[in-house]
Amino acid sequence: DPHPGNLLVEIGKTAAETRLVILDHGLYCNLSKKRRLAMCSLWQGMVLQDDVLLLSSAAILGIDPSTAELLPIYFTNRSRSTKAGL
Repeated sequence: DPHPGNLLVEIGKTAAETRLVILDHGLYCNLSKKRRLAMCSLWQGMVLQDDVLLLSSAAILGIDPSTAELLPIYFTNRSRSTKAGL
């Protein structure tokens, strides 16, 4: 059930220690390491507004660029170009 109400940002002592926490995952399945890491990178790209990471992760997952551009709106309520933080 991915939507902004099910996302938390756990602030670490450094930027590298800051983590995205996803709540209420719903159904589970086993993922290959490549797919799991691509999904993590996709979320990271959306949260950090990193277009290169977002689009490259989406490509690994088989998501075309025009669809990938919409994902931040669906999952973070922010466009890729917004200056507003989470």
